[in-house]
Amino acid sequence: MLFFSYGGTPNIASVIPTMDHLNEHLALIATSPKYGQAIKAAVALGKKILNRYYDHTDHSKVYQIAMSTFPFFPPIL
Repeated sequence: MLFFSYGGTPNIASVIPTMDHLNEHLALIATSPKYGQAIKAAVALGKKILNRYYDHTDHSKVYQIAMSTFPFFPPIL
């Protein structure tokens, strides 16, 4: 599932689940007591960058076409 670049150009159907996976993993790290403040600050910056890419994806024509063609995919919040 996370190997989206093996076939050349990544497609939206493989990138979105990968972004979801990264977001979930970063959220777990951000709330875990076993990591220090420096790690949590770095994770917060990573989540901020990932959210910026989510926003770009939401506004892309390819994403909008894909969501109108395949509405069974969950929306990205």
